[in-house]
Amino acid sequence: MTSILRSRQLRDADHLMIAAMLAIAVLGMFTLRTIPGANAQRQTIIFIIGLVFFMAAAYIDYGLLRYAWQPMYWATLAALVIVLVFGEVIFGAKGFISLFGLQFQPSEFAKVVLIVCLAVYCADIGMRIRDGLEFVFCFLSLAFPPIFLVLAGRDLGTTLVLVAIWLGVMYFAGANLWHILAFLVAGMVLTKLIWDSGEIPDYMKRRIMAWLTPERFLTATDEDPMQTGLQYLRARQAIGAGGVWGQGYGRGLLTQTGNVAAQETDMTFSALAEEMGFVFSAGLVLLYGVVIWRGLNTIAQTQHDLGRYIAAGVVSYLAFELVVNVGMNIGLLPITGIPLPLFSRGGSNLITTMIALGLLVNVHLRRRRITFEAAT
Repeated sequence: MTSILRSRQLRDADHLMIAAMLAIAVLGMFTLRTIPGANAQRQTIIFIIGLVFFMAAAYIDYGLLRYAWQPMYWATLAALVIVLVFGEVIFGAKGFISLFGLQFQPSEFAKVVLIVCLAVYCADIGMRIRDGLEFVFCFLSLAFPPIFLVLAGRDLGTTLVLVAIWLGVMYFAGANLWHILAFLVAGMVLTKLIWDSGEIPDYMKRRIMAWLTPERFLTATDEDPMQTGLQYLRARQAIGAGGVWGQGYGRGLLTQTGNVAAQETDMTFSALAEEMGFVFSAGLVLLYGVVIWRGLNTIAQTQHDLGRYIAAGVVSYLAFELVVNVGMNIGLLPITGIPLPLFSRGGSNLITTMIALGLLVNVHLRRRRITFEAAT
């Protein structure tokens, strides 16, 4: 029986989505290889480790998460508190902790944990999520604690991703659209009040102001050593310099001279565009489109509420990070420190993304209910 189920899993796996995922990761490793100091070899090793997590997440019955979500949730909150107290500050955010000489970012793993917790909760309460009090309770009891802890560590990018996951699961779980709209409006009003109160860290304000007027932030200062305005301009210059076919692999002038700040993490897309041109950068976006399209297809086909909401969370997570990161690179959105999943350098983000995609494949494999008919 086990061999039959395994052969069925291999046959029913979403091969197109898996192929697109692997193509993105390989293209990312080749792009990092040409960025000075990006350490593509380390990223390759982490990707191999991530494949183990991917296969585990794809193979184990996701229904078992009903029994594990609470320990996962509390362990995640504990890790976020530990980071808040003992974590290292990198690029203005306190999100990393060192263990055995390796850096971990618990807020990255909080993304997958939040997806699982929201999926289990919404599957259990069903259409009661349309009730306003249930909607608010779900946010305050599950989403708000990790969001608050990550934001307290001044990690705006991950905070926004967690909010996007929450909204995506709520939408596909059938929450009242007016409640979602009210949530968004309340969030914008609260953000304005916090901005006016002066509680927003200066580095966050600089990123937004530099996005609007980059020419004011071109000189390195003690408050702005990254020359935030220059980061925006150089990324756009690199993309524009690539043209249609690019300047050639390993030949991008701005990339090879290290003139684009944080290019191995935030601005990796600009390196691909400069050296391989519009054709490859558009091809990369197309590959992401395939992954998201197959994810939406899984949401539409699955007959299990739990699986549908897990898939919804994963798709929301990937789509949001794609839009924001590419938007950052081309100057349409302010820099928030959100990496391009599977593509940018970052061990915690890479493994988290592999786990999330493994869960998406898992849901696709088990999208239909299995029924047994009595022999006559």
